[in-house]
Amino acid sequence: MALPLETYLNGISAFCVLITGFYFGIRFIMHYNKFKKSLLPLIAGLGFGMALLYLGPTTAFFYLIFTKGNISGILYGFLSYFTMPLTLGLAMYLGFDIFKPSWKKWIMIFFSIFTVIWWIVMIFFINLFLESPAVSAGKLIDVSFIMPIGKPMVAIGILSVFFLLGGGFLSISRKIEDKEKRKKSIFLAIGWSLFAIGAVLDTFIAPNLVALARLVMLMGYILIFLGFSPVSKKED
Repeated sequence: MALPLETYLNGISAFCVLITGFYFGIRFIMHYNKFKKSLLPLIAGLGFGMALLYLGPTTAFFYLIFTKGNISGILYGFLSYFTMPLTLGLAMYLGFDIFKPSWKKWIMIFFSIFTVIWWIVMIFFINLFLESPAVSAGKLIDVSFIMPIGKPMVAIGILSVFFLLGGGFLSISRKIEDKEKRKKSIFLAIGWSLFAIGAVLDTFIAPNLVALARLVMLMGYILIFLGFSPVSKKED
């Protein structure tokens, strides 16, 4: 049975974002071996964490290709979203360590509490958190967050990224005199903003725009990791 074009666009776009995250994770491990900067392993962890956000659709895509069936919605949800609050918390730690260290402690307390609540809801109240609409044969399964718990929690994460990281790096870029560091700060501001926009498109907008959402997310990933790359004349 030939799969619809929409299925290939959905699965391949998710796989591309996943591979990009893993690529940058490995790249920053290599950066650490070269530059020995303490934040680089954390940035590598961020790369792996951002890759895992697309483990669900990637797994579902290859499972569909080889078995002609779909994985369960619950498995899809756990593969994609169980580590999401850790990834957001790590992103906030890295961001505030750079542009607002005095706020870092309180931000991490908030995201630690947020992570615990997220896991409790996912483990014990999954039916109040997300649902998996029925799909026709050959189409890729997806999940959607539901009210009154799922959508507000996801919205908190997306808005935090957009305003705290996107806005924070944009604000600090205006104060940086070094041109290279200012450029990297602008990359981070735009990258995190695109990440949030891609998350909105992927999570809340019609499924036929999912490939566009992944393209926006991919551009965000690239800019984020270009922004985090060490500033050095020795760097390739």
